Amino acid sequence: MTRDASAHEHRLRSHADRGPDEFVFSAAAGVASPDGFRAADLLLLEHVDPAADADVLVPAANYGVVGTVLGALSPSGRTLLAETSARAAGLCERNLAANDVAGDVALEATLPDATADTQFDVVAYAPRDYDPVDAVKQHIADALAALRPGSDLYLAAHPREGGKRYRDALADIAGGVDRIDKRAGVRLFRAERPATLPPTEYATFDEFTDSVAGDEFTFATYPGVFSGGHVDHGTQLLAETVDPDPEDTVLDLCCGYGPLGAVVADRGCETWFTDDSAVATACTRRTLDANGLDGRVETADCAAGLPADTFDLVVSNPPTHAGTSVLHELFARASDVLQSGGEFLAVHHEALDLPLDRAFSRVETVAHGEEHAVVRARN
Repeated sequence: MTRDASAHEHRLRSHADRGPDEFVFSAAAGVASPDGFRAADLLLLEHVDPAADADVLVPAANYGVVGTVLGALSPSGRTLLAETSARAAGLCERNLAANDVAGDVALEATLPDATADTQFDVVAYAPRDYDPVDAVKQHIADALAALRPGSDLYLAAHPREGGKRYRDALADIAGGVDRIDKRAGVRLFRAERPATLPPTEYATFDEFTDSVAGDEFTFATYPGVFSGGHVDHGTQLLAETVDPDPEDTVLDLCCGYGPLGAVVADRGCETWFTDDSAVATACTRRTLDANGLDGRVETADCAAGLPADTFDLVVSNPPTHAGTSVLHELFARASDVLQSGGEFLAVHHEALDLPLDRAFSRVETVAHGEEHAVVRARN
């Protein structure tokens, strides 16, 4: 494969004897390595050569580089790109279509359960550096289970990004692992799916109880979800500040496992929850069930697909780590979904400034905590 990249559009030239001579990919801020191809992806593409009728599974598909190329190499088989991020899943769909490759995209918290009719011939997996170790190890176990016995799982990872632990987990489950290659520090391993697999559980949904705005709630969590185990100080401050009318329609934007929305739903509001992460929204659904609350939960990129002019109030503890461009999109969408006269309440660390001025005409700080502040914005 030969690469060429410009802005967030990247081109990859193929030297395979089937499939297109060149692939084109769109990327975006908020996914892994939007400015270029990942070394782990390229290493997988150098060594994974599925049969034309192979069924291929690509966990953590990111914006679809590996899945799109392997799907082109196996046009008579099924290719499934699995993602937990709505933004990444949308890019996967876009890039499959742009390259005229047939493939399915699954936006789920965990890999689809394997059955005799849905097993795969090849798994190609390159975990991202920010993926939680236990969640990756669970993906490895579930991906092995999704293979037909005797088929291969390929794993590409850097030792500094958990590669040794992932290799060890793969070897423990499969009974052995081969090292295939190394490039730019990334190691590529291969393991064959044995006829039987031991029961393996590295990551599970769990629950904890915490007091928020004077009331006690049970929250669901999973490895990697923000502030699992306790409700963070910023969210606590915002929950103590918000005072909705029970007749309000409220959106918890970037809901995580749902603490803000749970508070307003408990006060009688019609409450919607949205997050880019399918893991987070799976936790939110469990949080609602655990507390006997009603709410509508959507996995969506920056609240894409939610109806405009719908909400009296939008509350958010936004992902400031995602970068300014993602925050601009997020706040623009928050403005769009607010009704006339509605309010957007967000919490942020005192050391940071939220880029709200593009989306809202009036912004003011309404509460301060030890390290956080709550801002109110209106159209």
